[in-house]
Amino acid sequence: MPSVSNLLTLSLLALFLLGAAELSALATDKDAKKAKISKPEKKDARSKKKQARRAGPSDKRLSDYNRRIADVEKRVESARRGAKAAAESYKAAYVRNRKELADLKTRYQGSEAATKKTIDGLRREQESLEKARGKYQVELKARQDAEAKRERDAARAKAEAEAKKAAAEQARKKAERDAARKKAGDSSKKKSVKPAPRKKTSAKATARASSSSKKAKKAVDPRRAAATAEAKKKAEARRKVIEAAAAEEKKKRDAHRAVVAAEAKKKAEARRAAIGAAAAEEKKKRDAHRAAAAVEAKKKAEARRAVIEAAAAEEKKKRDARRAAAAVEAKKKAEARRAVIEAAAAEEKKKRDARKAAAAAEEKKKQEARRAAAAAKKKKRKPR
Repeated sequence: MPSVSNLLTLSLLALFLLGAAELSALATDKDAKKAKISKPEKKDARSKKKQARRAGPSDKRLSDYNRRIADVEKRVESARRGAKAAAESYKAAYVRNRKELADLKTRYQGSEAATKKTIDGLRREQESLEKARGKYQVELKARQDAEAKRERDAARAKAEAEAKKAAAEQARKKAERDAARKKAGDSSKKKSVKPAPRKKTSAKATARASSSSKKAKKAVDPRRAAATAEAKKKAEARRKVIEAAAAEEKKKRDAHRAVVAAEAKKKAEARRAAIGAAAAEEKKKRDAHRAAAAVEAKKKAEARRAVIEAAAAEEKKKRDARRAAAAVEAKKKAEARRAVIEAAAAEEKKKRDARKAAAAAEEKKKQEARRAAAAAKKKKRKPR
């Protein structure tokens, strides 16, 4: 932009100097003669003008010359005013175009600074978001790892507690069975009683039998002991089935938890990947939009600059054409005025020569008349 302003300044200076030279060249021959002639000559010219004015009403051709000369002078003055107005218009257009260029430069610099500031702010925001995302990812992974470890420790502790409980229950029941078997053997040795047919007992009966077996340690019925043993076997089998079902349920639950954890991990990773891809796509779109906006702004600035330069060139072309036409017109008018002045001078010289010749002839006639009168007078005096 400084180079353009310098070029415009130089061009304005050159055009101003050329206009001044042309205006100085358009000075009339009358002004040049006035500048060159001396005071007596000026007086003689003024007397000639007065004589021409006095002789004007009586001489139609001279009055026509005077009228044409006055018309030419008016046209010269009009051409001068047109050239002056063109110069002022050029100066105003130059100042206006220079101001528009300065405003355009200021707007472009402001837009560029604002765009750069926006880009820097968005980049800082992007960096802060990336840092926050990385920190959240680390915290999320630590939280997920801690949750998984907590679940594993809880499952392990629960399994150990259940195993200890089952082992204690088995030991207790084994001790009860051993004690019942020992008592039953002792009582069978003492009494050989045929055992009654076995009856199906319920869990409550089994519990009552176990409690009664604890209370009645000395006197034990063999049938009741057998029923108790059978109930214990059934309870043991039922407990094993329950434990197997519980183990199977725990296995299924652990498998389901593992599947859910893996699915949650996959979903979190997919969500993280989607967030990253969306952020990258958004950044790509934002960069593309900024680049397109910058290119569009540059194109608009170049187009405005081209329009301004074209308008300035067109204005300069028109101004040069007007100046050339004004110079040609002024030259034609000056030549016409010079021709009119020369024709008027020639006519005046012709009239002056005619007057001089008439005056000389009149003087000669008078001299001849005086000589003739003197000769006649002399002849008259001789006879005396």
